[in-house]
This record gives sequence, C-alpha cells and structure tokens, in this order.
Amino acid sequence: MKKLIYLVPVALLLFLAGCKDKTEDELLTKTEIVSRTWVCEQAELIGATKTVIYKKGSSGNILELKDSFVSFTADGKYSGIDFNSSPQTGTWKFKDNETVAELDSWDYDFQLVNLTKTNLDFNTQVDYNDKTYDIFVKMVPK
Repeated sequence: MKKLIYLVPVALLLFLAGCKDKTEDELLTKTEIVSRTWVCEQAELIGATKTVIYKKGSSGNILELKDSFVSFTADGKYSGIDFNSSPQTGTWKFKDNETVAELDSWDYDFQLVNLTKTNLDFNTQVDYNDKTYDIFVKMVPK
C-alpha cells in the first residue's frame, strides 16, 4: 500500500508533464486566423531556381506589390488590391480540408503553405503577358 501511495503522485506528475498547452493559433480556427488584412512581404517565382520578384522595402523589385493587400472576413467575403493594382472583391472559402483557399474572382486557388496569426504563405499562379507563372507569396498582417 505504501508503494501505491508513492506511485500515484509520480504518475500524476508524469501525466501533467506530458500535457502541452495549446498555442493561440491552435485554439483558433483557420477562418478566424485568416480573417484580417494581409500585405505582401515577399513573392517568388517557383521554377528551376527561386527568383524573388518582390521583397517589401527593397528597391529594384521585378514586380511592385507595396500597395497590394487582401482582407478576408469570417463570413466569406474578401477585398483587396491585386498584383496589377486592380481592386478585387468577392467571396472566398476553404476547401480540401482547409489546405486550399478558393477566391471566386481569382483564376487559381491558393495552396496554403503556412497559416498563423503572423503569416499567410501560399502557392498560386498568375497570368502575365500571356504566360502562367507559379509563385510563392508570403503575407503578413497589416
């Protein structure tokens, strides 16, 4: 019986040590996390080699995205300025187990790479000069 008295506290300590606190990102849904205004931090062409086409604060960017942004709302709406400096509005939704974001007025889906309160990173495609390019975009909250 004495051994049991000592084993119970030890077992309880081991159990509690194994419990991990959830981070704030783990407590929020993806919809709650993405529902804010995002600005472009960096954009890269995806190909045989990585080509940075935009980096916030850099001079000589191939593509200027300093005015581009997107705002998502939890009720499935979005608005923003795209890479052509054109205003965009419409609806959005997650699909494929929330790994893809579909925007109704965008020709290509956004394949999520990383989504936290501080990062919205995704792969997508853009059409430019009659050619389609694969790009990686890193966005941060405004």
